[in-house]
Amino acid sequence: WLKPPHRPAPSLRHGRCWAPLGRRRRGSQPAAPATVGMAPPPLPGFARFIFVAAASLVLLPECCGDVAPEGQFCDRDLLVMLHREIQPTVERLANIHFNFTGTRHYEVNEIISVYHLHALASSGLEYVESLRLIFCVLICPQRHELFSSREDVQGMSSDELLQRIGLVKNLEKYFSNVRHLAAGDSNSAEASAMWVAAEEELKTVSMRVEGFARLTHDHNGQRLQSDTYEQFVPLLDRVVHMVTDFLISLAEDTVVMFQPPNFVSREMLPSEARAAATGNEVDIFVDSAAGKSFRPAFAGMLRDSASALTQPAFAPHFRECASLDAAGPAARMALPTEFAEMSASVHRDITGIPVRQGLASPLQLLDAVARHVRLSNLFISVQVSPYLLTPSPSCGSRLVLYDPSHCLADKNWGGYQFHLNPLPPFNLTVVYKGKSLGPGTQMPAKDVHSIHVPSMDTQWSSLVSTYKSMNHHSPDMLFVNPFVGNCQIVDRLLDTGSVKPKIVYLPINPLVPPPSEVSPDFFDWWDRHNEVLLAQIMEGVSASADSPAGMPISTSIWLAQCSLAAGNKRMRGHGYRLVHVEHTYAVFLWKPLFLKLFGSVLAERGQDADLEPLHTAWLRGWQCSPHSRYLFDLEVLAGGAAPASAALGWAQSTPSRAEL
Repeated sequence: WLKPPHRPAPSLRHGRCWAPLGRRRRGSQPAAPATVGMAPPPLPGFARFIFVAAASLVLLPECCGDVAPEGQFCDRDLLVMLHREIQPTVERLANIHFNFTGTRHYEVNEIISVYHLHALASSGLEYVESLRLIFCVLICPQRHELFSSREDVQGMSSDELLQRIGLVKNLEKYFSNVRHLAAGDSNSAEASAMWVAAEEELKTVSMRVEGFARLTHDHNGQRLQSDTYEQFVPLLDRVVHMVTDFLISLAEDTVVMFQPPNFVSREMLPSEARAAATGNEVDIFVDSAAGKSFRPAFAGMLRDSASALTQPAFAPHFRECASLDAAGPAARMALPTEFAEMSASVHRDITGIPVRQGLASPLQLLDAVARHVRLSNLFISVQVSPYLLTPSPSCGSRLVLYDPSHCLADKNWGGYQFHLNPLPPFNLTVVYKGKSLGPGTQMPAKDVHSIHVPSMDTQWSSLVSTYKSMNHHSPDMLFVNPFVGNCQIVDRLLDTGSVKPKIVYLPINPLVPPPSEVSPDFFDWWDRHNEVLLAQIMEGVSASADSPAGMPISTSIWLAQCSLAAGNKRMRGHGYRLVHVEHTYAVFLWKPLFLKLFGSVLAERGQDADLEPLHTAWLRGWQCSPHSRYLFDLEVLAGGAAPASAALGWAQSTPSRAEL
């Protein structure tokens, strides 16, 4: 399904908003980790931005009358297009934040700079999230995260709606942070003039977008149409680029301001001039009854290093995110972090973005395990047949190509790759890559077993039989691709009892939060969806298509997975404990090793306890990650904020055009 069909690139005008899997939408660029110096000098870009913004303002008053008739409440194609526009900005914010804030031990003056950049990146993300939400309101007036299950969309006034989104408020906060950090720049007069001009233009744009949202909300939920949205796209693109341009410019300036350890930072000396600055979150001081005191967030960073960017919590659906411990899960405290940010050890999960949530890569976990037991230097990957994957997966591949076992192979691990064809004739091929004999050798991969079977059930039985016949009783890792099965296939593999992998990567359906336990019948689900896969290979993917293709198979496949609670229950029955959640994967560790690594953390709670409550692990690994809003379009197409029963409906039936 990743082989691009021979067809024109899809466009919104033709009613198609998805490119064939494995291809980028026309005009988009692949995401890449941020590096120092990656952004152009800010002033010329901002000058161009102001010109584009000013020109775009002329269009906005004419757009206000172009809304869809009442009753057509949501355009999912348009909603997907919106998220495709904003996703690269969220990824770039995360990459810049990762590159310029660290988890190592710093001197106080360095911690101040790390705090500055963390707060600035967080406020930038809040403004971008406000943009996303207000356009969600325009495109889908009655289906978005601004309303909890107890609230009626019709009962909220437009003033309450705009106050909850906070578009202008978050813009003002972001620029207040920018001005505070740039106050000491020798060229601040010239730069300040540009900042003021950019802020005023953006504020005008934001206020007019708010006016548009007010108009559509007051007219009984009428929504934005596609031709009107197309006029917004250039402006939206420039707005989100402005946020990252300011951030990278100030981050690069901050890097050169680190001083010797005995230097007393100007920030440590509050003055009346600095006290006059209000409304920002980067100042480390706040007013108190005693005069001045450290801001609690900064004081916490003196003890704990910078955390990852988290989902802004000003919408009811994400309020729990504000209560997450910024220090991260217990796994972060139990595993060494000194080398976690070196390029060879940085963990990139299925999003392809470097993570700093206390999530250890397989290499980091195995490094900790190796202090207690000897490693086998062997992995097992249960993967889909290679002919369906374009390009071939490698270490660092993302989305449906994600397979961390390739990172072990790059470090001279040997391993078995079980290739399962999900389509007739349901063949199973076993490929073995031998362990390198030394650092200068590479062993070729060889097919060692192949069989054709009449059904997927028989294919699974052949897989289990081959799996338990291996002469390795404790492989270092087992990875399962979602297209070959769900927790049921892992249940069969581990039920043999003869082979106990140290680490298990289990695909899950992240839309079903704990404690709900859902275990779809994968055979039944696939019987009703294999024609969808064939249609999408031949015809491409579009929710607007008249064909049975429906929802992209790379989205709907996650609805065939077990929920986190169901997967955790099964894995506990096989002697495993949850370490963390990585968006659409749950990572488990064999209990004897789990206790060796995290026994001190569990001392007060008992050896049968989890590192943290299952719901908290789900919040940290999915719900409160800003990247989850965009991953596989799951929340857009499969409900997201909808109750679990609604998400299950997608997994239990092929979606029709009316449903989409």
